[in-house]
Amino acid sequence: MFSRWKLKGLLAVLLVAAVVLGGCGTGAKEALPKLDAEAEGTLRVMFWDENYFFQKYGNLFATQFPNIEIEVVSTRSMYSDMDESGVFDYKKAFRKFVDKEQPDVLMMNIESYEELAAEGMLYDLESVIAQDKFDTAGMLPSVVELLREKGGGKLYGLAPTFYSNALYYNVDLFNEHQIDLPRDQMSWQELFDLAKRFPTGGDEKERIYGLQLRSYQSSIFDLINSMGQTEDLAFLSGDGEKLTFDSDNWRRVFDMGVNAIKSGAVYTPKQQDMMGGMTMEEYYSRDLFISGRVGMILGATYYMRELEQASEMSKTIKKFQWDLVTIPVNPADPETSSELSLSDIFSVNANSANQRAAWEFIKYINGEQFAKIQSRSFDGDLLTRTSIMKNTDNRNIEAFYKLKPKSTTNNTWEKMPSNFYGTLTNLFNEEAQQVVDGKKTTEEALSAIQEKGQLELIKAKEEEKKQKEQQEQNPEQTEEVSEGSAQSETVADAP
Repeated sequence: MFSRWKLKGLLAVLLVAAVVLGGCGTGAKEALPKLDAEAEGTLRVMFWDENYFFQKYGNLFATQFPNIEIEVVSTRSMYSDMDESGVFDYKKAFRKFVDKEQPDVLMMNIESYEELAAEGMLYDLESVIAQDKFDTAGMLPSVVELLREKGGGKLYGLAPTFYSNALYYNVDLFNEHQIDLPRDQMSWQELFDLAKRFPTGGDEKERIYGLQLRSYQSSIFDLINSMGQTEDLAFLSGDGEKLTFDSDNWRRVFDMGVNAIKSGAVYTPKQQDMMGGMTMEEYYSRDLFISGRVGMILGATYYMRELEQASEMSKTIKKFQWDLVTIPVNPADPETSSELSLSDIFSVNANSANQRAAWEFIKYINGEQFAKIQSRSFDGDLLTRTSIMKNTDNRNIEAFYKLKPKSTTNNTWEKMPSNFYGTLTNLFNEEAQQVVDGKKTTEEALSAIQEKGQLELIKAKEEEKKQKEQQEQNPEQTEEVSEGSAQSETVADAP
């Protein structure tokens, strides 16, 4: 769909064009003609949910350009390519979606951003950033640097928010037991050593722990996989064909994690405690950190809000002093984190007829005014424009910002059959528990995980291949199934 801008804006277009043509001899890239506030047209924006888009971005952008109509191109339709068994190729579906819909503004993750930038599908923002004197200095430098690096030295997109984790700790509990407070950039071993300084005795319903897994994690595999990611370990080979647990590095990480659990310092919630309906009172009481019985827990930004709300919504939860430090790091690379990531990168489609309007949208949602508004109603997102972030509680929120995102991440999990992860998790937990209980050695457990897991991987790949062949042979039937699956979706999917 092509936009038609008001005639009075055409004079500005011609004026800018004349200036640009006059400077063509210098080799300068043609500037984008500016729009006035009364400009009209339709802008197609790629996003995962229309209602949330307008709540988060669209309504505020409309205050700047009220006559520009935004048409949200929902990425939910991408998932109609998934059959009932869950076979889904995200990259293939993403490209198919972009080629078909041709949105003016694209939203993507860092992997898609890098690929589309390399293929010339994204508009180079460097010239228009200079033209509009758009301030990137107030944005988190590591994020801007990563986007430029993934763009081959050029900036093809901006991200208004990013995702990160930090280590929360109970200051009162540390002081009570006269234990040194955590510090930024500890290793996993240092974290476990600190956790082990808390007492491990007492009644199971009242005792305290040094460390709790993330509030949404509950297994040994969750812990050891997180440790492996910190050290850039992948449990699949680069081609996705072979498990890689039979390595010295995985043995070392496995031993470290299992020994920490055997020490009694790490709390791993029982699976039955994580399931079923519960009241908010029960929910908070089952989180031992919120209940004041755990020294440290790994968590995202939304966990700050849960801590503040718990004492207000629960009659039994008491407030305590808490603070933050960075999540554990790889001692060989202490400045970076695999848990600082970008999921919502916005770029201008290089083929768009509305490049200026698309840039105005991206410029606004990455600008200072928008960030100030967002900072007043914190919803868990971390703002890339850190210059306006305020911390009224004097907590170390820099822990979320301090580490740099890794320039390369291990994405071999994308080559894993969709039904294999659960199988691997169950197998890993069963074997690791045998080591915790003293019934197997690390070598025996990892050997079993490698051998049994490899057989399950081969089986899962064969099943996936068979499903894809059936899908190709019966496209009409698959389409009917896909449409039914899409219609039954009730949760928004992010790309």
